[in-house]
Amino acid sequence: MSYILPKLPYAYDALEPVIDAKTLELHHSKHHAAYVNKLNSLLAEAGYDNPGPIEELIANIKQVALPDNIKEQIKFNAGGHYNHSFFWSILSPNGGQLPTASLMQAICAKFGSYDNFVDNFEKCAMSHLGSGWAWLCVSHGTKDLFICSTLNHDSPNMAGYAKHMGTPIILLDLWEHAYYLQYNNRKVEFFKNFWHIVDWNKVAERYNLAMGASNA
Repeated sequence: MSYILPKLPYAYDALEPVIDAKTLELHHSKHHAAYVNKLNSLLAEAGYDNPGPIEELIANIKQVALPDNIKEQIKFNAGGHYNHSFFWSILSPNGGQLPTASLMQAICAKFGSYDNFVDNFEKCAMSHLGSGWAWLCVSHGTKDLFICSTLNHDSPNMAGYAKHMGTPIILLDLWEHAYYLQYNNRKVEFFKNFWHIVDWNKVAERYNLAMGASNA
């Protein structure tokens, strides 16, 4: 089994002006593609022929029997593929509306208001040192919402690696290649503009699945 770079559900210029076409094309067709290609190469080198869906691979990567000299590389590239695929799926040229009713209720119950949630999320993103991702998740067990960030391409559903385990429902790419070509050093501007392209219907679908899943 080989992993495949997913096609975007919109054109490269569809998210302008938040993400310009040149940035999105480079991000998707070069950076994301590189993670997919490297992951397939590493898995072939390890003789790991049937890793299963990318969600399962990253969730169980700690327990997967892989050579120590390439296991960290596989985790890195598998996370890069999973995180980017997730990221594209929650963006939309028609995004920017407010969260749906049940999710909005949960956000307000946890953070006091939607504006407080956005402020806390942006603070988490800005305080993160180095490359990584900012997340909104449903915690395992309590089902509470929480915000966190992870280094490189780790995620909150990587058992054995995540400091806070949860089911992700939203994420923001903090790597420089996600914004630098367009925003240069103004990453806070990118973080704020991000909300204009969030597809809250897709986020709500992930939230509802996480709340309904016995192990989410």
